[in-house]
Amino acid sequence: MASIDPTADQIEQIVADVATRTGPIRMINLLEFREQADYGDVPDPAESGTSTGAEAYARYAEVAMAEVMNVGGSQFYAGLADTRIIMTTPL
Repeated sequence: MASIDPTADQIEQIVADVATRTGPIRMINLLEFREQADYGDVPDPAESGTSTGAEAYARYAEVAMAEVMNVGGSQFYAGLADTRIIMTTPL
């Protein structure tokens, strides 16, 4: 894949490739957070009334991981990264 912003055709190819796989599928999320979470017109749900982006994501991740686990998924690593590598071809 030649882009970190895939085209519709590239997404269709990924879906087709995944449909034929029998082993695990892994996903990596490299995230960068705002200093202060932005909820738009909705109040920040933190008790203090303000959250960092990382705090807001942690609340989301807690709910999201419960749903992932409900369908048989798992998380095998979560942590900070000090280096980023973008692969444009499968391993």
